[in-house]
Amino acid sequence: FQAEDGIRDLVRSRGLGDVYKRQLQLTEALTALTASLQPKLSKNAQYQLEMEDATKHLVCKLEALINAKSMDSRIPTVLEDWRSIQNNLSNSSGDVRARIKEMASPFKEKIQAIREQALALAAEKKKSLIQQMEMLHQADLKIRDRAQTINSLHQQWKVLGRSSLNDELWLQFKTASDQAYEPCKEHFKARKQEMAANFQTRKTLCKSLEKTIASFTVSPPDIIALNQLLREADSEWKKSAPVERNEMLS
Repeated sequence: FQAEDGIRDLVRSRGLGDVYKRQLQLTEALTALTASLQPKLSKNAQYQLEMEDATKHLVCKLEALINAKSMDSRIPTVLEDWRSIQNNLSNSSGDVRARIKEMASPFKEKIQAIREQALALAAEKKKSLIQQMEMLHQADLKIRDRAQTINSLHQQWKVLGRSSLNDELWLQFKTASDQAYEPCKEHFKARKQEMAANFQTRKTLCKSLEKTIASFTVSPPDIIALNQLLREADSEWKKSAPVERNEMLS
């Protein structure tokens, strides 16, 4: 029995030694990890303070813009500054986040009102674009000028972004745009057909030239006849224009 007790004590001592060894290894690994993270933690802490300072400046600027007499022209700047404040809030943590949230909180209702105002203003501008597009349908314009004007109105619409009655206004604008573009549609369709026919004419001309040139078996060839052939071919080539550039490259 004494021998068995000695064996048990030995097993226990070795087991405790293994546990202690593993604990020591974990402690050393944790210490090394903490040391490697320390510079990053310090850098993040500095970044957090810089964000807080930047937010203070944005809040002061935001307050001045909101309290200005004329807001319409300043709305995009106000909303952009508010987005920056919200980004700072999302990227912050701990006490800095709490302080940024406290700074931003008084502006929430005002920003919501400004957003609604921005949507209303965009809607008014879109209504003006719809009227311009509807007038364009009856306008006496060259096809190129008509197409450029339609494209310009679409670009202006895109810049406005969302608005009140967004889907309803877009439907009106799209309907007016399709009507205004109808003459362009017919013109470009006919032009495409013309270019396709011209391309086929040029292909036929090339084959004919190859065949005719191959028939010049006398050496040296009849220069007068060859020049006449090239002049006629050049004239026919110029007549069969325009063609699709992609077709010419293929």
